[in-house]
Amino acid sequence: MSLDEANNFLRTNPTGEKMLDEIMKGQPNLSLEQARNKVIETLQSGSNLPTENILKDGVIYKLQPSEYSSVLPITPYLITPEHYEQALQMAKQQGTTLDKVLGLPESNVRNEFSLWKLTTDKPATVFTNTIAPTQETVLQNGIEQVIQKPGGALQDLLLNHNSFKQELMGTISNSPK
Repeated sequence: MSLDEANNFLRTNPTGEKMLDEIMKGQPNLSLEQARNKVIETLQSGSNLPTENILKDGVIYKLQPSEYSSVLPITPYLITPEHYEQALQMAKQQGTTLDKVLGLPESNVRNEFSLWKLTTDKPATVFTNTIAPTQETVLQNGIEQVIQKPGGALQDLLLNHNSFKQELMGTISNSPK
């Protein structure tokens, strides 16, 4: 999604307004401008406009490098169990890795990830869209290389983590079998 599309969505769409409201509840120390910028950045991670959904069963997952000891409460990029299974299947069918279908930055790519389960007993809003293709320039062995990832999996943007508990479920391979 382009910057103009994200700005327009935030200004004119009720779902955009709800996203801003959720991030302000989740991070009350942000100024309105900081919150808008975070929502716009989050919107640009998708290739389409997000839809607003109530989280089923109060469960959502976060994949992250295993050296992290918890899920940061400011990260919006999570995935429901159903969408996680779909991402695994997509990676298997394409003969690729999870980081590619999830569009993860190279700095977060590992052979294994920690899989965190976040749960709540309160209604929680997520915003679901398709992960956009990514392109990133990285330095490998002193040579700049452009890394492209197709994205394509569904992501569930959680902008307010306040009522969630975290549990480390274990590690998963970046290369699904």
